[in-house]
Parts: sequence; structure tokens; C-alpha cells
Amino acid sequence: GIQDLEPLFLALEPPSEKGVGMAQYPHHPFQSAFVSPGGAAPGSVNRRTENSMLQAALAVQQLASGNEVGFRAPFPLRPCSEGLCKGLPKAAKGHLQPIPFLRNEAWDADSRLVLECPGIPYWQEPAGGNMLDIRFGEPKMEVHPGKRLRDLNEETFKRWPINKLRAALSRAERELGTNSEALPAVEKQELVDRLLRAVERGMLIEDEEEKEEPLIKFSRRISHHLPSLTKRWPHLARIAPLCALRAAGLVLRMQLQQLNESSAAQTENLQQSSQERAESMRVQQDESWRGALAEVHAGVLQQLGFVDLDPGACFDPSSGRNFGRCCSVGDYAAECWSQQMAQEMGFREGETAREEELRCCGSTSRRSTFGPEVVTSVAAQLGSASPKRPPPEVLIPAVEAWLQAPTGRDSNGHTLSGVLVEILAEEIQAEEVLHQQQRQLSRPVEKLTADIDALSRGPLAVSPGSGVAPGTREAWLPVPTLVASGGRRAVYATVAMSPQLLALDEAEAAAAAAEAKEGGAVEEVALDELLPSNEAGLQALEEEEKSPALRALQEAAGLLRVLDQRTEEKEDAGGWTRRDWQAAQQQKRQAAVLEQMACGPDGWAELKDAQQAMRNITRGSRIRIRWRSSEDVNGVQAVVEAPLILSGEPGVEVKVWELTVSSGPGAGGGGEY
Repeated sequence: GIQDLEPLFLALEPPSEKGVGMAQYPHHPFQSAFVSPGGAAPGSVNRRTENSMLQAALAVQQLASGNEVGFRAPFPLRPCSEGLCKGLPKAAKGHLQPIPFLRNEAWDADSRLVLECPGIPYWQEPAGGNMLDIRFGEPKMEVHPGKRLRDLNEETFKRWPINKLRAALSRAERELGTNSEALPAVEKQELVDRLLRAVERGMLIEDEEEKEEPLIKFSRRISHHLPSLTKRWPHLARIAPLCALRAAGLVLRMQLQQLNESSAAQTENLQQSSQERAESMRVQQDESWRGALAEVHAGVLQQLGFVDLDPGACFDPSSGRNFGRCCSVGDYAAECWSQQMAQEMGFREGETAREEELRCCGSTSRRSTFGPEVVTSVAAQLGSASPKRPPPEVLIPAVEAWLQAPTGRDSNGHTLSGVLVEILAEEIQAEEVLHQQQRQLSRPVEKLTADIDALSRGPLAVSPGSGVAPGTREAWLPVPTLVASGGRRAVYATVAMSPQLLALDEAEAAAAAAEAKEGGAVEEVALDELLPSNEAGLQALEEEEKSPALRALQEAAGLLRVLDQRTEEKEDAGGWTRRDWQAAQQQKRQAAVLEQMACGPDGWAELKDAQQAMRNITRGSRIRIRWRSSEDVNGVQAVVEAPLILSGEPGVEVKVWELTVSSGPGAGGGGEY
């Protein structure tokens, strides 16, 4: 159900299949199981989830009806008190009695109990970097007859009349073993406070108005005892972690939905700004190439002996003007050599900007000394760095023209450095920029979608197979009927998980995190309490209400004691002790080792049959092979490289060994067989 935002539920319903449904058989012995999301489509419930929800629904149904039904023909019934209900906690046995009657008629809408997970608390914790941990608390579980029960809280108690408060308080304190008449309440608020304290102590508080409705009464009681039932019955305990997983799936789906919406909104904005983005990238790329041309030009001049790149002492680093910017490329001429700039920089009186450029950038010898070898080398250097890989017949003339006049212009008025940059720089299209940005935006969405889709799904448990059209076949199960109805009425069950995420504040989140780190309560039990030695202690142990884990530990300890007693009885009857038995086993092991290690006069142990060979020959063993009735008594010596299993005839496997022959006929350089 991770891929579907609809409620996840399994419902047991009256059969509706045409011709054999409830319309033809008013007292139908079967019920149909329906799962949503179901079918073979992506997002449907897998087998494990279905089975867990089905077992929980059957447990609620059988507990309410007081009957258990077998799942093999002829589908026998037995009282719940003889099977499932034996595991009820002691405090719940008196409350969870079978539903005695149903107020509606058999032809009315079917009676139903719903085991629902309506909400789950959660909080968020930073996990470093861009990670955020979402942690879930204990899911809220309740049973209701199709409509959620009223909350019995302080506001509800304040609306009750005093007589109703006294009656509820009397029932609660009677179970506690206290006398409510000992301290008579003078004010209504005092009765409310005492009821609230009873609720905090885990007492069952019931509304007298609900006692007239059997389904509501049973729902209130089983909801109250659900925490203790989940400790005893694992098929009910699985619903809480499934609810947490469902909530996690909803978080993933909502996160994916937000990513999709954000990606769509940003894509619309990108379409409007892609042209500006492409132009900005072109400017940055051209700026980078101009810097590269300045470095290459300065390096070539230094190699030719022009070490001083500021012969006229014109450049001041604080002004932003330097030789590479003003003398290697012509795109910054307006910034470097304008008349206004000349006045600001304090050029010589009467000197024009062009004259200042010639004085600062050096004589013409710096531009006329580039031979063909230098031009070809510079073109190769720049061409290898360009992603366009321009052809030499285009690149070399442009490099030569630029080296001879770095700040010059061509016949069309374009700077020679700008022409060279246009040849070297990669073309940037607005459509390509938009496509790349869309890919970057969609990559997180695609990754999260793939991670969710990769969650494995198993075969379905009760839903129709993938080859069956939806609605053409129902999955039937035997239905347990109410004990009091004589097999004529049934209560159907539904397990639903549609949790609402309940955010905790900082204090509640800190308390929940501390409780999760503690790992639950720890019980300290003395050995005498774990396994009493007298009958009175054993009887008290059986009557005392303990946790399932402690009871299992006590049963295991009792079984070990019985096994130990039986072992001692057998030792006494046979006249031997456990130490004698251990010594005999040790002698057998030593004899087996000596038998394997026994060697002949020549230092070799002869393997008499295939069983000995399979038991003793392993990888790295040295063996000698001799042929019977052969004159060669030494045979062939070899080392076992690896045991192999080969298949010969159908159903027959043969074990062989790969050997490296070290001596004897055919040894040569160490042949392999």
C-alpha cells in the first residue's frame, strides 16, 4: 500500500457472488475477504501484509462471537474459551465476553467491528547534512462498530450528571478493591478528578448509555484491553508496526508529490529564464577564454625573451588594469585606453589613449616575432583545450592574426581576440540549458520514485490472481457465528489503516525519544521466583499475572529442570554417569582419528573404498594412484586441486577430484587430470 494514498484495509463481508451469495443463502456458512488496494496493479497489498491483517480480523471476529472455526472441511466450530480465549489476560477475561445479541435484524445492514489505526504521533530530528530523521511513536489503535467511540475525558465527565459519575466511579473502585463510600464526594469536580485518576491507573470506564448497545460495549472493552492483548497475541501486535509502515509510506508519497509539484513549478520558471541563463553562461565562458588567451600570450612573450611585461610602468594592481587584460585581448579596450581612463590614471600630458597603449604594451617587436612554429604551437595548445576541437585550417589563421595584433580588430570591426574566442568557445543554446536544468530538477524525483517502486511485492493471499478480472471471483473463508444466535447471526470484521500524522511538540518529542532509547521496562526476577521449588510456589506462580516474556522464561526453566531430572534417572538406572559417557565419546573420536592416520610401512595409508576416499581426500591432499596387477609399485603421485561434482545420467551426480600429477608416468611439467 505504499504506492497508494487511499486507506489500506481488509474487510470480511457477506458473500455477494451471483448465484451463491447471501441473497440465496440467508445463513451463509462462508464470508468473503476483500483487500484494498488489491489486485495485481502496482501499489496493491503484498502477501505478508494481507495475512497479518486477515489474522487480526479473524481474532477480533472470533473473540466477539465466542466461537472459533476450522479452516479445513468440514469447518468445525469450538468455543473460544477452549482455544484462543485461553490466552486472554486475567483482567480481560471478565470483560471480553461474547456479544449476547444484535439489535438489528438479519436482513438489515451487516453488523461490523472495525480494528482501526486512526493516528500515529511523530517527530523530526536533524541527522546531519541535508538528512532529516522522521521518527514515529506508538500508533493509536481502537475497535469501533463503524463509527469512532466518544472520548471519555475530562470534558465528557463534566457533562455527566452526578448520579452517573457516582455509578461509574463505584464500578471502577470496586475493581480496584477500594470503597467509594469511604470518602464521599462533596462537589462534582471531585468526582471528575477521582474518575480521571482511575483512568490514569488503567481502569475501564464505561458509559451507561453505551451498555445498551452490544457492539459499542464490546468495542469499548476490547479497545481498553488492546495493549495487553497485543502482548499475548502476535497476530494483533503486528498491526501497530504495519500502521507505522503505512504512515512511513504516506510520508514517502507526500514527499514525492511535493517534489513533483516543486519540479513542475520550477520548470515553468526555468522556461522563462532559460534565455537569460544561457546568455549568462556564454558571458562566463567568454570571460574564461579571454583569461586563457591572456595567460597564453604572456607565456609566449616570456619564452621569446620579453620578461618585463610592464615596460612603461603603466599598470597598478589596485586599479584592475594589467598587461593581460589590456594588452593581450582587445575586448577591454574601452576600459583600458579611453581618454577618460587616461586622465584618471594620470597619463602624460598631451598623450592620447592610443599612444599610451603603444607605450604600455611594448614596441611592435613584441607582435612581429611570432614564427610559424610558435603560431602552430599556440594553436595546438588552445585547440586541445577547446571542446569544439576546431580544424587547424580555421584555428591557425585566427591565432596568427591575434598574436600579431592582440588588441586589434578585423575588417568587420570585431576584435581579433573575440573572433578567436568564438572559434574556441562551445556553443550554448537556451534549449540545451533548459533541458539540463530540467534533468537536474527531475533527478531527485526519479530516484525517490525508483526507490519506492523497488520495494518488493509478494504474491497475494486472498485477492484474485493476476489473470482474473476484478470482481469476477471472491475469496471465501468460513465464518464463526455468534454463540447466542444458534448459528444464525455473525459479526463481520474490518482492519483499516488510515493513520493521521500527529506532530509532537518539543517537550513531547524529547520524552518520546528518551523512552525509545531506554528500550522499555526491565523486570528483575530472582531465581527462586523464576522456578519455585515447592508446590505452593508453583500454584502461586500460575495464578499470578505475569508478562508473556517472563512466563515463557519460566516455562523454559521448568522444561530444563524436567529434562535434567530425567537424565539423572537414566544415569542411575544404567549404572553410568555423565562423565563416563563423555569419556566413552572421547575414546571413540580418538579411535576414529587413529584409524584415519594409520599408515603402511611405506608411509602411505590405503583407502579401501569410496566412502573412505570421500571422507579423507580434500583440497591439498597428496595421493598416490596404483593399478592392480601392475608391475609399477610406486604408481603416480598427485596433489588434489579441487573436488568437483559432475552430472552424468539424469538424476545422477558423480564426485571427482581435479589432480596435478607431480611424479610417475605422464608427470611431465605437472599435468592436470
